[in-house]
Amino acid sequence: MKHEQVDRRAWDALVQAVAGNVDGAVEQLAGGASQSEAMFGLCCDVAEAGARALYRIHGPVPAGVRFTLVEYVGSLDAVPERALAARFLEAYANRYEAGALELYVSAAAGRQERLGFARELLAIVAHLVRSATPAEAPRYAA
Repeated sequence: MKHEQVDRRAWDALVQAVAGNVDGAVEQLAGGASQSEAMFGLCCDVAEAGARALYRIHGPVPAGVRFTLVEYVGSLDAVPERALAARFLEAYANRYEAGALELYVSAAAGRQERLGFARELLAIVAHLVRSATPAEAPRYAA
């Protein structure tokens, strides 16, 4: 799969999630990504959008300071997939790539686990994107 296709699939899924259709977004994202490696790349594309939203919300982060998602996600105890997705996004946003891969591998043991992880990641990132977008932006959306 070419990189442009991965970017486009992740973008289309994120647009659906921001619009409130997280289940449709998961189907869009996971559609043909039967391999765990392909799904990891797609999740990284979604996480990149989340990292950019965090930067937009908080501005430049001083050296040594790390992003955390507790204020956006709430309790991580109730939904294990949400906890893993939030930690994955934190690792990705903090440029800890090895940690992000470790978290993905632990979350994506099988297809159902990958889908649950992707669903939670899309929901979190959609919330961040909505939080980072000015109120007048929707009238310019395609």
